[in-house]
Amino acid sequence: MSYASYKYDMKSISAAQVYELIKKDIPKLRDGSISFSMGGMVVPVDNLDIMGGMLQCWIREFLRSRHGVKLFPNPHTQEFPDFFLEEGGVGMLELKCFDSTKTPNFDLANFDKYLRSLLRPGNSDLSADFLVLGYAADDARISIREIYLKKIWQMTGPSETNILNLQVKQGKPVNIRPKDFRTNLSIFKSEGDFLQALDAANAKFNDAPKGEWLAQYRKSRLR
Repeated sequence: MSYASYKYDMKSISAAQVYELIKKDIPKLRDGSISFSMGGMVVPVDNLDIMGGMLQCWIREFLRSRHGVKLFPNPHTQEFPDFFLEEGGVGMLELKCFDSTKTPNFDLANFDKYLRSLLRPGNSDLSADFLVLGYAADDARISIREIYLKKIWQMTGPSETNILNLQVKQGKPVNIRPKDFRTNLSIFKSEGDFLQALDAANAKFNDAPKGEWLAQYRKSRLR
């Protein structure tokens, strides 16, 4: 089946436009595969631990070759986000993926690092877009079944034990984790609710006065 041509003659593209392009192509994104070649042998790969990295490579080339859209990889490969929508670090786009037959369980952000980053004047991590792909796998065959465009607060929610959905090890918060945002149940209703939860979790786990982090965050927005 041939692909329709949605060529973009522009210096930049929005996250919403990227989402729409992939969404239109979802019916065609079937029967993909992962393989490894060395020494004249091509071996199918059925280890899904590498799916995130593989899809990150694929989506950049797919958008460029099929739609004339250029994404700019973060030169700091281990840092957030995966891509920028414009040169010069403008327009943050993070790619996440999950097995669509299961509940999303990827890491959204390291808890303490995220709290610190939001306090930096001019930091825009909170406004970053997350492009989330749900895949189905049968041995080495891969299909993209679902796609979502979300802000971080639209994927996580309250927790009775940890204030918000967190991965906790030995009593310490490690990563902010999503809930099943596909149901739209128990998800934060607003960015403000998410920030309130971050502050409360900081007080709970880091022995900080409640409201202190949130006050610092609001002050940082004025600089």
